[in-house]
Amino acid sequence: SVRRAMGLPTGTSTELLSPEDEDALLGLENTYLAMAGVQSELACSLDALGSKATMVPLIEMLKDRKIPVYATVAPAFTGQFGPEVTAGKLRSALLKIGFSDMAETALGADLVAMKEALEFCAHVHQPGDIMITSCCCPVWVQLISTRFPQLRAMISPSVSPMVASGRVIKNIYPESKVVFIGPCMAKKAEATMADVAGTIDFVLTFQELKSLFAAAGVDPAQDPDNENAQASWGGRVFARTGGVSDAVKRTLEKLVPERAGDFNPTKVDGVPDCMKVLQDIVDGKCTY
Repeated sequence: SVRRAMGLPTGTSTELLSPEDEDALLGLENTYLAMAGVQSELACSLDALGSKATMVPLIEMLKDRKIPVYATVAPAFTGQFGPEVTAGKLRSALLKIGFSDMAETALGADLVAMKEALEFCAHVHQPGDIMITSCCCPVWVQLISTRFPQLRAMISPSVSPMVASGRVIKNIYPESKVVFIGPCMAKKAEATMADVAGTIDFVLTFQELKSLFAAAGVDPAQDPDNENAQASWGGRVFARTGGVSDAVKRTLEKLVPERAGDFNPTKVDGVPDCMKVLQDIVDGKCTY
């Protein structure tokens, strides 16, 4: 169900939530559906993949190898293709099916962490000053923009690691096409937003990449470990609960150590707790 995919409670509202919270979650479900859509299962054949309108040009580019195509892969790939598939094995598999090379989206996360550390120094000076992240998640940003518009000014203006890594690749290889590969359907909507359009040319979920590998007869577990490490620990843990704040804190400790002691993040996990924190800020009850 949509709620299970979002990590929402699946019981009845009388068991788990007040009517007000249930209404709030219903609104978030609608936002999630509008941004993410409903993903159908892909058949493991080139013809089936090619029938998807967004996949046709990508498959043709990978087959022709006339236009350089770079993959930026989210760190959440770990475990998606089996316990034996390392970053190096995944890179070898991508090269085999026609990609020019693979970059780690975590590199973009490192850049975002540096920017957000500097934003913290610029905007948070005393108790009550609030800075909201994570810019990584378009559903989270959309939730604040639609349900808590008065808090929009508090959101970090940083782009997501997906966009940051895409811009790095396009700056180095202007004629290339960039494919983001990750776990989240909402990234497909983010890539088409007007302020970042043209940075990411295609978005594949891990399931879609699995189908592409199957269609090409490629098993990443059997490929050589050809890693080209690019990112730090902080960038690679961005997707974990509290990962963004951990990365920003480590960056502050290195770049602006005198401000690191002032960094006091609140880590929130799950939609109900996110809604509560945002409402507390609106109501002036924030003690975080």
